[in-house]
Amino acid sequence: MMRRVLSIDDAMRDAFRKMRKFLMGTKGLTEDEAHSLMSVGVDFGIMQVADGNWGVHAIVKKRFFLVGLDL
Repeated sequence: MMRRVLSIDDAMRDAFRKMRKFLMGTKGLTEDEAHSLMSVGVDFGIMQVADGNWGVHAIVKKRFFLVGLDL
């Protein structure tokens, strides 16, 4: 879910917090584990909405959750 923000910093902060919350809530990671995974396995993309608001999306690679896969 995106919210309207005027600052790219606020948009990045919002996307980061939502991804961290997702990883901790759905995958059972600790905060430190979520940060570690996000540093190597999450891509953030920046977009500009037509009316001047900014948006940032975060994408985590599913391969990090495959059981038995040697990464």
